[in-house]
Amino acid sequence: MILVFAWVARGVVGERWRDWDERVGAATRDGAGWSGAAVAVTTLGDAGPFAALVIVTVAALVARRRYVDAAALLAVVGGVLILEGVLKPLFAVARPVLPVPRHAAQGFSFPSGHALRAVGFFGYLGGIALASAWHVWGRLGVAVGCAVLAVAVCWSRVYLGVHHPTDVIAGALAAGAWVATCLLGRHYAMDRMNGRG
Repeated sequence: MILVFAWVARGVVGERWRDWDERVGAATRDGAGWSGAAVAVTTLGDAGPFAALVIVTVAALVARRRYVDAAALLAVVGGVLILEGVLKPLFAVARPVLPVPRHAAQGFSFPSGHALRAVGFFGYLGGIALASAWHVWGRLGVAVGCAVLAVAVCWSRVYLGVHHPTDVIAGALAAGAWVATCLLGRHYAMDRMNGRG
């Protein structure tokens, strides 16, 4: 994932993806019937609602004494926020400019902070669901639900015209790599706690 991110980022810097971004972005934005749904979904990655999601989830995990899961989730969230804070000013890519904007957004475009947060948060929850002792259909159901929510947030950013497709792809790749790292750390910590390390 890191190598693919680097490949995408290099293309963005060299403006290799400009035509593709414009074509795919225009196709994604085609039709105005989904604006309400897109705005509703995109709020999951907004700072306030996202913070509330994290706080409630961490509190629920702590209440169930799943301290490693709570700590790993905080590591995921901290990591994606750091990635956003470092990568956006580093690449300094301007947001798309539409004749009629569908949604307001500020700051740089690449990578998408909403994609980083959504893939980080929902990707981690899906990961621990798959690793749980639940029935297989329960694990798959939660994981698929988390994946759908993450993809929906990414789609909404392009549909609303506040991000190029490469922005959300790069954000998803960076977050995915970090989530995988945190899940490995969680697995190691759980093994140590259970005396298998």
